[in-house]
Amino acid sequence: MSETKILEEILAPTHCPDCGHLVIETENESSHVIIHECGNSSCPGTLAHHLYAVAERETLEIDSLGPQLADELVTKGFVRNLADLVCFADDVFSNIQKYGEDRVIANLHDKIGFSSGVAITKMSKSMQTAKKADWNRWIAALGIPMIGHSLGKTLANVLKLDADAMGTLCDKFLALPAGTEGFGPRKMASLTTWASDQGNKDLVKNLFDAGVRPKSQMVRDTTGMPLDGMTFCITGDLARSEERRVGKECRSRW
Repeated sequence: MSETKILEEILAPTHCPDCGHLVIETENESSHVIIHECGNSSCPGTLAHHLYAVAERETLEIDSLGPQLADELVTKGFVRNLADLVCFADDVFSNIQKYGEDRVIANLHDKIGFSSGVAITKMSKSMQTAKKADWNRWIAALGIPMIGHSLGKTLANVLKLDADAMGTLCDKFLALPAGTEGFGPRKMASLTTWASDQGNKDLVKNLFDAGVRPKSQMVRDTTGMPLDGMTFCITGDLARSEERRVGKECRSRW
């Protein structure tokens, strides 16, 4: 008897199994790998990982917010989205001012059951600085598919985002001019889909209400300068961190 192989078509999910939100399909431009991601910024299935990612040095640089603490904040029900994280940190910070750090640490560990009250107090203090991080860092922290630090800086410059723009950020994204450098059809569609979602509109408003005031970034006019209109290509096998460092150094000397 010959072996019979039954091939079944594998269908990509259309909705997230955790929250039921529409799944967004993106393609990595370098590897061409298709990625399916939940478009809901409050999805519990991806939230803990997202919180840990935005806490890294390249983004909001929030002290002590590692994988374990991020998971605890979500599973214990204190944080459902990025705005909740800011509010939780502010509440802890306020309590430190009122009752002292030792008492707050003991309460977080003994009464609420967090594994490290010290980590939470450090996180809450660091959040006070993170709330005023540059616009490109906050845009990257929003988790918009295909939109990272570089395009975040483009958005901040083209849309002339000031410190008070967070509350109406989705409307500003929807007003991005067609043909903006770096925004082809797929990235423009990703930005439009994200900004049109009511949950994300509520998110940016809540971030604004929580006191998030990103810093504006001024772009120097290089018209007529020696390097005006030139493009540089840096070749070689560089680690991602080194690549960022070299790029930052080049831009600082522009």
